[in-house]
Amino acid sequence: MTTIDVDTGAPAASGRSPVKGWLAVLAVTLGIFSLMTSELLPVGLLTPIGTALDVSEGTAGLMVTVPGLVAAVSAPLVTVATGRIDRRIVLVVLIGLMGAANLASAFATSFTVVLVARFLIGISVGGFWSIAGGITLRLVPAKHVARATAVIFGGVETASVLGVPTGTFIGDLSNWRTAFATEAATSLYVSAFNLSIALGALFGGFVVNGIGTTSVLWIGAALAFLALFVVGRARRRTETHATVP
Repeated sequence: MTTIDVDTGAPAASGRSPVKGWLAVLAVTLGIFSLMTSELLPVGLLTPIGTALDVSEGTAGLMVTVPGLVAAVSAPLVTVATGRIDRRIVLVVLIGLMGAANLASAFATSFTVVLVARFLIGISVGGFWSIAGGITLRLVPAKHVARATAVIFGGVETASVLGVPTGTFIGDLSNWRTAFATEAATSLYVSAFNLSIALGALFGGFVVNGIGTTSVLWIGAALAFLALFVVGRARRRTETHATVP
């Protein structure tokens, strides 16, 4: 009797550690949460952004429109362009791109720079969605795919009820630049977490060249605090210059 093995194109998830599989699900969920928060963050900050960059609220609304349109176009393009690259690495790059775009928005001195950054956010959102939808097959056994998918897409609702209001609250407490800087810091942390999971999976464990997952997470936290520190210093310098006659 001959047995024929059929290659589905995706590595089997049944043989991997359940803990590692669900950590990977958590990483993707955090990515979805961070992406959706970034996409919708300007909704509650249009008035201060418009005032600071000297544009109307209607024009500032392009910060929400542009990422949505770009995401719709970039989703299939990113899927095709990265077809031969490990999807875990692609997700890490997309989240890192989002973090850089949010940081650019925090430092922007013109609305054009903000729109370019929002364009990059759209690429990140479209690419991430196109990959995350089917990646659960690679992360957990078949019997857990439905539950893992529900957890991943739960990041959307969490961003809507927690991420965006928190960003608006931070903007009210400080200013809109701080809100974007905080989201950039969050993105860097999530990117570091995804990177640790991706490298651990690629190299057969959670320790790569002596650097463990905990170390990578601490590096992510350090980068996040560094981003906030830099933006805070830049903000103080700007305010000092503004008060000088």
